Amino acid sequence: LKGLAGAGWRQQLASGEGRPAGSPSVLLVSASAAWANDLIKLLPNLHKECKIAKLFAKHIKVTEQQIALTKGSPAVAVGTPHRLTQLAGMGALKLGKLGLVLIDVAPDAKQRTILDIQETRGDFWTFFQQHWGPLVASKQTRIGLFDSQSYA
Repeated sequence: LKGLAGAGWRQQLASGEGRPAGSPSVLLVSASAAWANDLIKLLPNLHKECKIAKLFAKHIKVTEQQIALTKGSPAVAVGTPHRLTQLAGMGALKLGKLGLVLIDVAPDAKQRTILDIQETRGDFWTFFQQHWGPLVASKQTRIGLFDSQSYA
C-alpha cells in the first residue's frame, strides 16, 4: 500500500480532507467475504488510524452499509465485486476521489483468482466498466494486484 500510494499516504488517508461521504481513497477488492475480512485483519495499524468500510455480504445488510456510507467517508473500503457494484449503483459508494484500487488475486483451493472464478468474474468486470474503469483511463486512479495469502 505504501509503495503504490506514495509519500504521505498515511496522513492523507487519516485526515479525510476533501472526501465527501461514501468516497474512499483506497479500494480493496476481494473474491469472497471471508477473504475481505482477512484483508482488514492484515491492516491492524491502518485500522487504528483511519476508517475502513466493510462492504461485503458477511453478516452486514446492504441497507446498513448504504446508511454507513452516507454518514461518513471511509479512507479505505474493502469489499467483494457484487456488493461494491450494488453500492455504487445505489449511489452510496462514490468513487470520484478514488486514488488506488488493489485487487486481491490470491488463488483459491482450485487455483482460481477473482478474475477466474465464475461467480466473481462477471461482477468484477461490471464494476470495472460501469464505475471505476473511466477513472483508470483518465489516470486519476491506479490499480495494484496483490496476493493476500502470501501475507497471511
